[in-house]
Amino acid sequence: MRKYISELYIEERLLQEDPSLGLFSVIFGVVVGVITSISSIVGTYIRRSNIKEDSVQSIKYTKLITKLTKNDDLKVYVVKDQIPNAFFAGGNDLFLTSSLVKLLADDEVVSILCHEYGHKVENHITKHIIYNSIATTILFSLIVPIVILIPNGPKIMIAIVTYMLGDYAAQIVHAQFFGRRHEFYADSYAKKLGYGSQLKSALKKLDSYYKKLMCKDLSKEECRLIMEPSLEDEHPSVKDRIGKLLLSLSPKNIIKMFTDKKG
Repeated sequence: MRKYISELYIEERLLQEDPSLGLFSVIFGVVVGVITSISSIVGTYIRRSNIKEDSVQSIKYTKLITKLTKNDDLKVYVVKDQIPNAFFAGGNDLFLTSSLVKLLADDEVVSILCHEYGHKVENHITKHIIYNSIATTILFSLIVPIVILIPNGPKIMIAIVTYMLGDYAAQIVHAQFFGRRHEFYADSYAKKLGYGSQLKSALKKLDSYYKKLMCKDLSKEECRLIMEPSLEDEHPSVKDRIGKLLLSLSPKNIIKMFTDKKG
């Protein structure tokens, strides 16, 4: 109740000082939010011009995914990099690293591409931009009144702390209620296209790879803690992702996953 009264008081003072200030805070927040989101995408496209591509592998996996999805506009880029990774950067472009291709079997690589294609179909980048714009608008709507209405004292410090805490809270909300759901939705596309068991196998190999990379000289408990997704991490744990995949796989595929020596 006290918090509600204080918010009303701030709004009243804000309108008394300048009725247009509230609207300015909202517009400014929207602009900053959109610029922040788009800048990360633009950065990806700029870096794309400098990538070292394995053209043979790129053509190979482009043919496989376009045939599977019946979407001839898709283009796969196999980027030379030492860390296994894959991502969708907007448009019709799907990216794989050469290390990922070396680590996984062909059908497992295709399952990863199906996952990234799911991000495209579900418009996850657009949804991220919308969320980021709303979150930034709310943050600046809180910070601008603080800077203007507090006449003395460390108002800049208060504004900075407010932004940092608010930004961290926004990351957690996005990860828990949007980011992780997006990952499950993307996984479901691999399953929908008939690559659920292959994705499960690929996730196990990637999990094993990163455990060896990050858990060297660590105890089991330390390794478990470092591999556990943080609150603001958009990716669910491998265990949770495999659990979701198992829910709707056929008994035949489930048996195959647990008996396949490559898995």
